Parts: sequence; structure tokens; C-alpha cells
Amino acid sequence: MKKISLKFVLRSDYIPMDHKFAIYLKIIMHGESRMYSTKIYIQERDWNKATASLRKSARDYYYLSSELEVIMHRAQDIIHNLKIYGKEINHLVFKRLFTGADVPTLTLRGMANLILNRENFADETVKYYEKHLNKIDGFKAGLKLAEVDMTIADEYEKYCISKLGNNANTTSKSIEFLKRIMNKAVEHGIMDNNPIKAKKVKRLDGKMEYLNVQEVILLDKLFHSGDLSDNYMKSLRPFLFACYTGGLRFSDVKRLTFKNITKQSFIDDETGEMTEKEVISTSIHKSRDLQQVDVPLLAKAKALLPQKELDEQQLFPLFTEPAVNRNLKKIMEIVGINKSISFHCSRHTFATTAISFGMPIVVVQKLMGHKDIKHTMIYAKVADGLKFSEMKKME
Repeated sequence: MKKISLKFVLRSDYIPMDHKFAIYLKIIMHGESRMYSTKIYIQERDWNKATASLRKSARDYYYLSSELEVIMHRAQDIIHNLKIYGKEINHLVFKRLFTGADVPTLTLRGMANLILNRENFADETVKYYEKHLNKIDGFKAGLKLAEVDMTIADEYEKYCISKLGNNANTTSKSIEFLKRIMNKAVEHGIMDNNPIKAKKVKRLDGKMEYLNVQEVILLDKLFHSGDLSDNYMKSLRPFLFACYTGGLRFSDVKRLTFKNITKQSFIDDETGEMTEKEVISTSIHKSRDLQQVDVPLLAKAKALLPQKELDEQQLFPLFTEPAVNRNLKKIMEIVGINKSISFHCSRHTFATTAISFGMPIVVVQKLMGHKDIKHTMIYAKVADGLKFSEMKKME
């Protein structure tokens, strides 16, 4: 029998809980490793990585050391007893004996809640999880991790297409979410493998919708004409503002107050003198992180602001995003723009326009809050395609 290795490790790669990291028991057998949380959290400085143990300077050292010793002895006893009685020793058997529970009875929703409680997700990501979990509940309420296999995945795909009328791309996202939860179950040591890892749904290349400069000007004129109802004005105002301010997302625009309008000093390229300009300064949600962005406040954007009464005053009291998108659809019909425009298209509009006007890609990246420039480069390709289509008109 191959040697089985047991040791404690500090999971400093995981997001800390109250600035403390979790100690895990790591077991290696058959060339594969698994991690089990001890539910003990410490400061990173209190862990000796070389000896895989607590430093004596750690707070509650004797108590925590005793707890870890009990956990290690329990794990060793499980392996010892399995050897004595000639039982098969594998990760699944050890997990069930060590955790003292039939883990695979955990539901998909239960697993998702574990993820959400453990990781610091943005509000939009939490809503994304809830949307997909409700969808899965509609397919089969209380679906357990142990029940998920290729047959279930195929049936869920059919449910999305036939029952809900989802297109290929929406169905693909639903299957990817299901796979994500199963991958997380494996990552957290709850499942040994993901039985639907190889499941794929073919996606269609989506068309990125955005407005060109002439269309934005047309909408801006319509807004200032006073011909729109208050209801439509309330949706068009923040949409245009986002087109002019780095393509801020709906959730980010909704949080803006007059406090987010600040002044920044910089050297003017033309005069070479120090000057001050107003900017929109805010933190935008990027998955689990907050990304600080400072976007110059253009005159066109400033003209869309309401009259200031309080610093804490919300710039754009908004409806829900679906309601705003419905209004935008009607507004596009009014001006004759035959495009499927949603609030998020303001982001695409800003990026493609900025790049077409020659703004350096790294500047666009910074204004949009992209951590990885590859996301910004997508818009560069769109802008290049726009050049070719415009040049064709000259033939």
C-alpha cells in the first residue's frame, strides 16, 4: 500500500475571514490530495510554514494546538482502523468517516449558500446565483449534488430549451452555472469529482450591440428637446450619462451621489500648467473585488445631472434594470434606431467610441475598470471592424 500523508496547511490562497486564514488538514493518498477545514482561523504571521504548525507566539496557542492534535489523532485513527480491518482506503471513504456525515446529500442550493457565505461576492453576483438557483428549483426542487450526472444535465438542457424557450447561449450559461457549483463542491472536498465536467452546450457568437456617435447625438438631442415623457427621461438620462462616463454599469450608476463628484489636479497637455477638473470618482464591483475608477466629467455628462440639493443626494433615482431596458427599447423605436439596446450597451458604446477616436487602449482599460487588458481588447477589435465597414461606404 502506498504511503498516506497527513499534515496541516494554512490556506492563505483563500479569502480570509475577518483577516484570518483557515487551517486545513491535507491528506495525500494514491497520488491525490484533499483538504478538510479544521474550522480554526489564525493570522498568517502565527503559522510556521516550514514545520506546518502554530507558532508559540500565536494567540491561544495551547488551546489551538490541543484542538489540532485531536483532529490529527482522529484522522490517523480512521486510517489505522481501515488498515487493521482490511477495508479499502480512498478519499471518499475517509471523507465520510472523517466528516461524520453523508456529504453527497447536500443540495445544490445548499452548496451554493456555502459558497456565498464563504466568499465575498458583489451584489450582482449574488443575484446571478439566486436567478440560476430559482431556475434549477423550477426544474427539480431540492436537487442533490449526488443526483447530478450527465442524464440530469441533459434533462436540464432540454428543460431550458423546450419548457423555458431559452436560446443556445442562455442555455449554455445555465449549464455552465450547474458545472460551476459542482466544481466548487470538488474544490471544497465535498465531492471527489465533477460528473458533468465534460458537458458542453454549443453557443452562438453573440452580436455586441452599441451606438455610434451619430446615434448618441440623436438621443442627446431628444433628451434635451423635452419631447419625452418623464418616465422615459428617467431611463434615458442615466443611460446617456453612462455613455459619457466610462460605461459605468447599472448597479454602479444607481449608487452615485453628488459625493462621487470630486476635483482632481493634473497637468494640462496643451498649456503645461496645473489645473483642476471634475471627475466621477467611485468604486465599481468587479466580481469579488472593488475597483477604483476616476472618470473625467464631460460637459455633456454634467448637463444630465439633476439640480444639487444635498451631497448624499442620489444622482439618478432609477427603476429596476429590466424596467429601464424596456423603456430604452421604446425610446430606440421613437428615434428609429433598429438595435437591441439595453443599459449595458452604454458600456459598449463608450468603449468603441473612445477607441475609434484614438484613445489609448490602456486609458480605456483604466476608465472602464478592467483589471485585465484582454477584456478591453475585445472593443478594439470591434472598433477595427467599424473602420472597415465605414470605409466600404466610400466605394
